[in-house]
Amino acid sequence: MGSGAGVTYFDGKPKTYSTEAGLPNPYVKRVFEASNGDLYLVSGEKDLVVLSENKVVATHSAMNMVVGMAEDAKGVVVSVGGALYRAGTNSFAPYEFNHGEAPPLYWILNLCRGRDGAIWVASVNGICRVKDGAFQQWTTEQGLSDPRVDWVCEDGDGVVWAATMTGIARLKGNQIRCINRDNGLFDNNIYAIVPDRLGNLWVDSGRGIFRVSRQSLNDFADGKTDRVECVPYDGVDCVKPSDRTVQEHSGCITADGRIWFPSSKGVIMIDPANVPSNGAVPAVHIDRLRANGIEFDSKAAVVVQPGKGELELHFTAPSFIAPQKMRFRCRLEGYDKDWVEIGDRRLALYTNLKPGRYTFRVLAANADGVWNTTGDAVKVQLLPHFYQSASFYLLCGVLAAGALAAGYDWRVRRLKRKQRALREAHDLLETKVRERTADLAEANASLKNEIEERKRMEREVDQVHRQLLDASRQAGMAEVATGVLHNVGNVLNSANVSATLVVNQLKRSKVSSLTRAVALMREHAADLGAFITSDPKGAQLPAYLGQVAEYLAGEQRSQLEELELLRKHIEHIKEIVAMQQGYAKVLGVSETVQVAELIEDALRMNTGALARHEVQLQREYDSHLPEISVDKHKVLQILVNLIRNAKYACDESGRKDKRLTVRVTNGDDRVRIAVMDNGVGIPLENLTRIFNHGFTTRKDGHGFGLHSGALGARELGGTLLAHSDGPGLGATFTLELPVQRS
Repeated sequence: MGSGAGVTYFDGKPKTYSTEAGLPNPYVKRVFEASNGDLYLVSGEKDLVVLSENKVVATHSAMNMVVGMAEDAKGVVVSVGGALYRAGTNSFAPYEFNHGEAPPLYWILNLCRGRDGAIWVASVNGICRVKDGAFQQWTTEQGLSDPRVDWVCEDGDGVVWAATMTGIARLKGNQIRCINRDNGLFDNNIYAIVPDRLGNLWVDSGRGIFRVSRQSLNDFADGKTDRVECVPYDGVDCVKPSDRTVQEHSGCITADGRIWFPSSKGVIMIDPANVPSNGAVPAVHIDRLRANGIEFDSKAAVVVQPGKGELELHFTAPSFIAPQKMRFRCRLEGYDKDWVEIGDRRLALYTNLKPGRYTFRVLAANADGVWNTTGDAVKVQLLPHFYQSASFYLLCGVLAAGALAAGYDWRVRRLKRKQRALREAHDLLETKVRERTADLAEANASLKNEIEERKRMEREVDQVHRQLLDASRQAGMAEVATGVLHNVGNVLNSANVSATLVVNQLKRSKVSSLTRAVALMREHAADLGAFITSDPKGAQLPAYLGQVAEYLAGEQRSQLEELELLRKHIEHIKEIVAMQQGYAKVLGVSETVQVAELIEDALRMNTGALARHEVQLQREYDSHLPEISVDKHKVLQILVNLIRNAKYACDESGRKDKRLTVRVTNGDDRVRIAVMDNGVGIPLENLTRIFNHGFTTRKDGHGFGLHSGALGARELGGTLLAHSDGPGLGATFTLELPVQRS
């Protein structure tokens, strides 16, 4: 064992090895014996010293203190901080885990070897099993009540026991069950656990050393019992908990079966096979009883006059063998549901008890856990005050019933008076109703004539309204036609330029030169080879053909470009006509519509395109949105264009999380419809001209959609605004429309 004087070896008498044997420091914190007899010592200098045949054969310097030491099939394993290392006479290297992935242990507190050669690790982050580079870890997520585990060991049955600050944890079959003081454990602060060869665990705790049967622990963990029985091993037997000072938590079993624990006053050795046992059942007696401050004879049933409901009972269990280790449990039948563990206290006190009959029972156990299951008992009857008696409750019930009966009789008489008054009022009311009915019949006949006249007038108004709608549509179609002609005329001018360029290029074409060269070759078809090699004109022919071919190729490219422009102009005309046709459906006719329904119509028109481009749609609508009176188709035209532009912006951004949000808010006399995307965004310099006619940033765009949308919003009495924080940060287009409230 290690101490401040070195390492001490016991073989009949102690022998100490210190600096004279080569130790760099006489202070030895931990000692581990390998299977080959070598001793691994942790010195005060944070060095790991290997002692073989009474000589220091190796010294390994660590960055931190070595805490845990164990041995697997490949050699000695030690812990430094939260890492594992392999240590030997000639090596000190990190433990190699599979795939280089080490468990998150943070700080290791203890190591032990399992029956199968695995290393069990106790750390501030639970329990870990390490073998052949693989590991498995158990923390609070797997059932531990506390992530910090100070000690871990494995018994002869392969069951793993862990020491925590909240009791003992059992790990069996990959299942964890925790046992604490509420379940009968002697203490919750557990420091070290050592299994003996008699089926017990010897445990060092904050209250001292105690013994507990593994069978008792397993029965509780398996649900067979509801408590565990522990036997303290303190007092005259070893160092008391009050004498404990800060020390290294440790413990071990030697080859002769003895258990060893360190203490502040030396080392504690326990021989489990020779621990004295007291098998005598202790006698327990209730020797004093006080009720409401009055002393009573505890040997007979007690009747207590009315008072505060206080009981004070004193009891004892005479023993000449470790009387300070006697334990008691008591129960007041009629008050306590279960037995109450009170330790070595020999007093039970109850206050504010209700009147009634009670039986107090007490049981005792000696220092070796032998219980007197019969115990002693005394019966106590607490008499009630007058106001607590059954006769008082009966009298109160009779008085309450009488009061209720009197109140009921008064209520019935009052209701009868009201009923007579109601009958008189009813008769008077019937007379007045008959008179009023005659007047109403006369007024009803007059009202029918008035209603028929109003219906006729409404039919005439409805007919005039339909005529106005037709006239509005015709006027709108004229306006649309003007817009179509204006826009189509602009595009046709561009198309005419492209067509003129193509015609001029065809007039200047070198096709005639190529025709003359071909005619010359046909004239000399019989001796074409000699003509090309011997005749001066023929010799120039190949070079001339090459120049013509190069010119024609350039001419072809130029014409194709102009034809492509011409095709785009024609496509533009089609879009303008299609847009104006949709715009002209019911142009200029105001309708009262629900804002949400209007937006859903616009979204429904773009559903297929949004799905194809994998754009996620979010709706954020205020509750209680108002109705608005607008040109429905003009608003739809604006919204459809904004949603389509947002879809293009998301698609061109290349993002995977493409998102389009439609937000509707209700303000004072205004409703705001915001179409937001997380697409390519808009540069600051473009925000001032994005609504200009002809401005566009898309290759196939014409700058007509946002321009017409802004004009349409203005015609509706609203505004269309754009906002963006910059390129790549998305954009927001907000359509504001007036609300005409009644």
